[in-house]
Amino acid sequence: MQRIIERFNKDYFKTVHEISPLIKISWAKYFKKTNVNSNRILIVSSCLIGDFVVSLHAIHSFILDNKNNKIDLVVTSPLYELAKHINGVDKVYVAKSSYQRKTEKYAKILPKKEYKFVLVMRMSPDAYKTLSKVKFGEMKTYAREMVKYSLHILKSLGGENIKQWREVNFDFIGKKIRYYSYQDIFDIKKKDYLCLSRLNLKSKKKIVVHTGSGWPSKLWDNDKWIELVKRINDYGNFQFIFVGGEQTEEETYNKIRKAVKIDSVSAIKKINVFQNILLMSKCDLFIGVDSGPRHLANLVDIPGVCLLGPGLKTFMPTGKKTNVIKKSCKKCTSTLCVKKNKCMDKIGVKEVFSAFKRRIT
Repeated sequence: MQRIIERFNKDYFKTVHEISPLIKISWAKYFKKTNVNSNRILIVSSCLIGDFVVSLHAIHSFILDNKNNKIDLVVTSPLYELAKHINGVDKVYVAKSSYQRKTEKYAKILPKKEYKFVLVMRMSPDAYKTLSKVKFGEMKTYAREMVKYSLHILKSLGGENIKQWREVNFDFIGKKIRYYSYQDIFDIKKKDYLCLSRLNLKSKKKIVVHTGSGWPSKLWDNDKWIELVKRINDYGNFQFIFVGGEQTEEETYNKIRKAVKIDSVSAIKKINVFQNILLMSKCDLFIGVDSGPRHLANLVDIPGVCLLGPGLKTFMPTGKKTNVIKKSCKKCTSTLCVKKNKCMDKIGVKEVFSAFKRRIT
């Protein structure tokens, strides 16, 4: 029974909780809009880390087009510090996502305010409550884009050419897709890097490792992680930096450190999402499974090896610096893995190590 539960991805069904508040707020834009005297714009994106990170290029593009306005953001609490450092953002507020992750805690609630325009990129029941306090002149929601994208996914099942979520974000703001460097997106000062001093980073090449995922079927076996780290350690003089935010990731790190004598640092549960970006900008390569940190590594544009498990491939890495290793079934729908041997079990240490060698040189 436990194996069946682990193969069922409950998170994907939690997106259903977006539908009702999205419909309500889409109707509200016709009946609640009013004349307001404000130069403020509000962007609402109460979603998971990975979803938000891939939308950053579109958000930055939208902000550049609205330089003469003050931009406020509503995000989930794990993204609060990251959002505060986005160029062009004035105030950041917090709402929980539809996923209701344990890491989502309140930090700053949106007060009663007036906005000339509200851009709803992602919705949740909590974000809807937050918006109920807002007076606005105009509003645009992602309802139409979400319906079109859902139909596209249904038509594309079994195919490789699934439209990427980052493209949908640009469609939503009515612009052609383009990419920006993380230095353009964020306001980063020298003092921001001081937070990394406690990690004791060395001058040698640094490998970021992320082993965790919210869905057990996306995890790689601990014994394989141990063997991979051992091979990499034997291959050269590296420092390993383990990242993540969950207890299970800490447990995996301790198992690896106990099994292999390596120069390593655990940043697990020690740094926030923004600080993870700063950390990765100082590192040479990322190795990890399909989860938030791999999107951060892709944004920073460091070489990487990504182990993709089951699920629709709507958040594929951009650029040519990442080796993607995937063994999922052709018609994987990302909700339930029914195969006796999950696709992550088919990924071998030798294959990942070979990809590492190609990227580290």
